[in-house]
Amino acid sequence: MRYFIFILPLLAIVACSSPEERAEREAQKEIDECTVVGYKPNTPAFDDCRQQVKDREEKKAADRIKAATDIPSLRPDSNLPTGVSIPIR
Repeated sequence: MRYFIFILPLLAIVACSSPEERAEREAQKEIDECTVVGYKPNTPAFDDCRQQVKDREEKKAADRIKAATDIPSLRPDSNLPTGVSIPIR
């Protein structure tokens, strides 16, 4: 419960950001990452680097979604038991 109190304001802040703000943050992350590596802005190599960073982030997001949906107990066709039984001696 204590952690919920700390997470709730963070969720409110994230939920309030507009798609444009999120896109701007993602673009800045791409720019920062490629600049740190040593690419010069406004060059084809820099643009390629930004695209690679964007593709990598999209793959990570897709992998997280896939991992979350691959949990057998969350699938409706799952034949796993719904509870845990503890043997009594």
